[in-house]
Amino acid sequence: MRDMSKKEKSIYLPIDPYIYSKHTVVSQILGLDPIQKIIEYALWTGYVENVRPVSVMLVAPIESGKSDLILSFKNNSGTILLSKCTPFGIIRDYFDRLRTGKIKHILIPDLQQSTPAGAIDESIHFFNGLIEEGIVNVSTFYHRGLIIGSDQLPIRCGLITSIPRDAFEDKRTRWHKVGFLSRCVIVTYDYSRDLILHIREYIKNQNHLKPKDIVLNLPETVTNVTIPRKYADEIETFVDDYAKREGSKGLRRQIQYQALTQGIALSKNRAEVSGEDVKELITLLTWCNLEFRPLQLAR
Repeated sequence: MRDMSKKEKSIYLPIDPYIYSKHTVVSQILGLDPIQKIIEYALWTGYVENVRPVSVMLVAPIESGKSDLILSFKNNSGTILLSKCTPFGIIRDYFDRLRTGKIKHILIPDLQQSTPAGAIDESIHFFNGLIEEGIVNVSTFYHRGLIIGSDQLPIRCGLITSIPRDAFEDKRTRWHKVGFLSRCVIVTYDYSRDLILHIREYIKNQNHLKPKDIVLNLPETVTNVTIPRKYADEIETFVDDYAKREGSKGLRRQIQYQALTQGIALSKNRAEVSGEDVKELITLLTWCNLEFRPLQLAR
């Protein structure tokens, strides 16, 4: 188990709901600090005991840094990066690592481009099971019949992916009906005009040619992180609002948001959720909706 007293290598920055300063040392893609934080904490949930790894889907217009941001997490423990994949290929190539829990999250930079033409719905149904219910039986050429013992939990794994806004709108109703959208924390955003101009300056100075991976100080084993009831109640007030707009019961959102606060706490070397963790979650929920709020530079 990781030494919980050891200081984290990563840097935490206080987050304001709308205003962001210029590129910071922890932000890989210019202007995407809060989006990056959501992915980071989702990855931490893979190391919280008895918690399903939280899945995240970024939705934004093209040229918004979605794929590049996900790519920058490729060297973190507990993750695999797949640009092209099918359910058959995932089971064939990663079965043992999934079964033993070594893979906590699958990173797919662009969900729409990851599958052969016309096969995306097959992948969605596969990820539906992998994210929540878990996989118990597989019947393929390589693996047939019961794949885990009766005394073991089903195989589960989180998904971190993205899709352009237009493509999302085309598939939104269908994916909502099959429950995929509620299984992922949907993160939407756009760029303000000022941020676009600043990014252009960043590119003209060729700073975009110096990408760096985002590597988190993730533990080797899972840790129990508790969440006091009063904080779960506080999260519920935001779940109620989202559920009304989403047209859902909000049960999955409650589970996901609680897990994210546990991931936040663990990232700060704590084994219990605090009020500050909930406050940070609430700030990040600014983008966990379908409102495509613009990221802006500080004045």
